[in-house]
Amino acid sequence: ASDYLAFRRAVFTDTRQHLSIDSTAAGDPATPKDLKGDDLKEAANAQVQRGNFPVAIDLLKRVVEADSKDKASWNMLGRSYMAMRQTDNAITAFRKQTELSEYDENAFASLGWAYSVARRYDESAIAYSKAIEINPLSEYAHGALGSMYSEAHQYEKAVAELEKAVSIKSDNPALQVALG
Repeated sequence: ASDYLAFRRAVFTDTRQHLSIDSTAAGDPATPKDLKGDDLKEAANAQVQRGNFPVAIDLLKRVVEADSKDKASWNMLGRSYMAMRQTDNAITAFRKQTELSEYDENAFASLGWAYSVARRYDESAIAYSKAIEINPLSEYAHGALGSMYSEAHQYEKAVAELEKAVSIKSDNPALQVALG
């Protein structure tokens, strides 16, 4: 079982890797400092799409400083931090998103993901459970909670959650593999 978990962890870690190449041959791609509102959000989104997460993070910080209630930007900021493996910063961003979106299952699932990557399993379980409370038919939240329980060696809980996820969406091969 431990070999399987080590293999699984290695495979899932590989799938979360991003490669970005920055060329300074033509100089640094400077983002104008006077961008505001939608233009600033568009520039941040373009940097995320390019995989240029350090620049995206800087732009998204400016977005949420200007509009601290922008839920989508908090989510994108958290995801950008996760891409840079800055889980503590991601948790802060996702927490802010959950404060603004008390009934957004995806906000709580993102927070659960960040806690899980940080191996803060108890907090991850609480966040995923909140996502499930909001949407009991969330295949993703049940599957992620089950995978997290498996990672935390809580196999009975893992099986129960993974079975729920499979009962919701039986044609998901990743869930079938996780269930074993």
